[in-house]
Amino acid sequence: MTVVRPVLFTAVALLLASCSSGNDDDDAGDGDADADGDSDADGDSDADGDADTDADADGDADADGDGDGDSDADSDGDAECEPNTGTVTCGDGDCDLATSYCCGGTQSGQCFEQGAFCGAGGIVKVACDDPSDCGEGEVCCLEPNDEGDREAFWRTRCRAPNPEPDPPCGLNDGGVAYDDLCECGSQCELGTCDPASGEGMLGYGACPY
Repeated sequence: MTVVRPVLFTAVALLLASCSSGNDDDDAGDGDADADGDSDADGDSDADGDADTDADADGDADADGDGDGDSDADSDGDAECEPNTGTVTCGDGDCDLATSYCCGGTQSGQCFEQGAFCGAGGIVKVACDDPSDCGEGEVCCLEPNDEGDREAFWRTRCRAPNPEPDPPCGLNDGGVAYDDLCECGSQCELGTCDPASGEGMLGYGACPY
């Protein structure tokens, strides 16, 4: 018994040493570059530590650096819109409302002098195409023309909006809102200007209701 016990202890010690050496060999061959077993220093797949693959530091994949998560250059995510105050789109050009109006709308319209006859064939007389052409607090409405049967059936004009809950330009006999014309979403209560709208004329935007 006094001879076997030291031999047994020696065998156990050798076995433990062998196991420890094997683990060290496995660690040396696991391909880790850091302590946590992944391929970078911060535990994700990119270089900036934010767990995304873009090149900026905020993880929103935007290209303009404004932090809104989109790729445009403004701060609110919508393209900037500047209305053409004092002019209306007419055919291939614009009419200066100080001296003229548009007879015919955006497709085939022509600029006529203020007070000139447009005629039924003109379809619409355009004296505004958004509220920036009007006085403060007014809206630009597309509505039936009351200048007689021989004149254009439709017209646009500036006027005070109808009180709520009615739409600003009122309702036709069928209960449908007359178009409240716009160029920019900021001119509309819902923040959107629908393009190419308008009863009887094409190409002018209108606020949705």
